[in-house]
Amino acid sequence: MPSGHWTNDSDIGGGRIIGEGCHFIDLAMYLASSPIRTVYASGFSESASLIDTASIILTFENGSIATIIYLANGNKNLPKEYLEVFCNGTVAILEDFRKLALLGKRKTIIKGKQDKGHKEELIKFVEAIKRVNPHLLQLKRFIR
Repeated sequence: MPSGHWTNDSDIGGGRIIGEGCHFIDLAMYLASSPIRTVYASGFSESASLIDTASIILTFENGSIATIIYLANGNKNLPKEYLEVFCNGTVAILEDFRKLALLGKRKTIIKGKQDKGHKEELIKFVEAIKRVNPHLLQLKRFIR
């Protein structure tokens, strides 16, 4: 990221781990269906002050573990996001939120358009607000 990018501003973005890496921690918690018990992390910074490359190990109360490697020092030719989940003899591999491979008794490949859920998240957010305060309907104009 350019040095002037909002993610590199410690007051606005807080760096990539706070601004983006946190979503992978949320995803790991969702996949484990359990609260986090312990966190081990190590990182370094190529910029002046923000740590934007880190290795994070999470252990969960149900015994699950997650390892998140967040690298900001790679090459743009490598896929941006890559996720592997191992559970009960099945492996799921998700590449760039476009291709999902399920490896178990059979191998299944699902390809599609990249969808990180932003539009659906905004729709659900507006629906929740409308339930609490219907006068906030003008928010609907921001979602297309």
